[in-house]
Amino acid sequence: KNNLTWKTTNSGNNWSLISSYGTGYQECLLFYNENLGFIGREDYNLGWGVSRTTNGGLNWQFQNVPNLTEPVTDFYFTGNTTGYFAARNQIFKTTNSGSNWFSVYNYNSNFYTVEMYCIQFVNNEIGYAAMTNSQILKTTDAGNTWSIHNSISGYGFYDLYFTDVNTGYLVGSNGVILKTTNGCGDPIGIEPVSS
Repeated sequence: KNNLTWKTTNSGNNWSLISSYGTGYQECLLFYNENLGFIGREDYNLGWGVSRTTNGGLNWQFQNVPNLTEPVTDFYFTGNTTGYFAARNQIFKTTNSGSNWFSVYNYNSNFYTVEMYCIQFVNNEIGYAAMTNSQILKTTDAGNTWSIHNSISGYGFYDLYFTDVNTGYLVGSNGVILKTTNGCGDPIGIEPVSS
């Protein structure tokens, strides 16, 4: 927050300030391993994009991402070369460890802002993203195409976690926690379990 990023090397007992990745607004960070890491940023001079490190945060390189119009909100990598990020109403993909990013999904709405705060893959092919307009996106072809897989009215979703291709959890507005056991298929067997 406020252009600051911190690093720990002793399980959180001490933290040191990371520098050299630039200035600007950032909303998310991911390290795929101890060396390869990413910060989704708006550089005040260079625009929206991603800062990448390949040496554990010692050095960073900012890359402006063409057609990116919103802040990056979440990253997910399925391997050391293939990764994705959600950016409010867009999804981008890389196949070369973040050297280049290309758009694979763009949700257009003329009536209200739709935001995606989370993206996750359960294997190399199947992935999910949840949106604040009660809709869930799903891909079955490694993120090349996305479709609205289900819509559950009344809730905006802010995070998700899948344990396998069928079982997943969503959290959202009004304190809702939802579970799917059929890969976000049509709702079945809904019954209240508590208030």
